[in-house]
This record gives sequence, structure tokens and C-alpha cells, in this order.
Amino acid sequence: MKNIKLTLLGAAALLIAVALNVRHALNDYGIKDNKLHVEVLAQSNGSGGGGGSSSGGVEDCDITKYTRNAREKYVTTEIKYNTNIGMYATVGTRTVAGLSIYAEVGGSVGIPDCEDKENNCCKKSFIENAPKYY
Repeated sequence: MKNIKLTLLGAAALLIAVALNVRHALNDYGIKDNKLHVEVLAQSNGSGGGGGSSSGGVEDCDITKYTRNAREKYVTTEIKYNTNIGMYATVGTRTVAGLSIYAEVGGSVGIPDCEDKENNCCKKSFIENAPKYY
């Protein structure tokens, strides 16, 4: 009896999963519902150097939202800060103890920018993103 209940439960779960997958496929995997289709349309239609013609391309990019012939890129900048602290104890003219501490702290920061790149579109709001710290 327990085995039959588990088999029916498994079959029902499989049927629900298949039905939801078919529904999602018939909805074009959510491309039209989500903002992804805007980025897909903004991509270049060129095929990497062939002499073929491409329809649309950067001309299809809305100039109020995109910078034409540019791509989104994080420009990496290295930041360093160092300090040197020295302390000495002297008696008369003679140094009897000394301590020197040197410290250096640094890292890299990626700053969002629209870099020149033919046949690409850069979303203008990309440059408002927060920097990435590496």
C-alpha cells in the first residue's frame, strides 16, 4: 500500500513538472516578459568578420537608453596606500632603541564605463552601477 502511494505521488510530481516545462516553453521561456529581450535586441547581428549584410544592428538601439558603437566594460584601477611609522629612543646623542613599521594596503576597483566598440550598444544606465572591488 505504501509503495503504491509513493508511485502515485512520484507520477503526479513528474506530470506537474512536465506540464510546467511545456507551459514555460510555450511562453518562449519568458523572454518577452522579462527585460532580457532588450539586451538581446541590442546585440550586434554581425557574424565576426564575414562579408554578409546584417539587418538592424546598432541602428536598432534606442539612443535614449543606449550609446551606440560602445560596449559595457569595467575599467580596472589599482589603488594603493602606504605608510611608514618610525619611533626611536635616544639617550644623549646615542640611539638605544628603534622601531619602524611599514604598512601597505591596496586593491583593485572596477569602474563601469562604456568603451568604444563597433557594432555594439552600451546601456547608458550601466555607468550608474556601483564599482566592483577585487
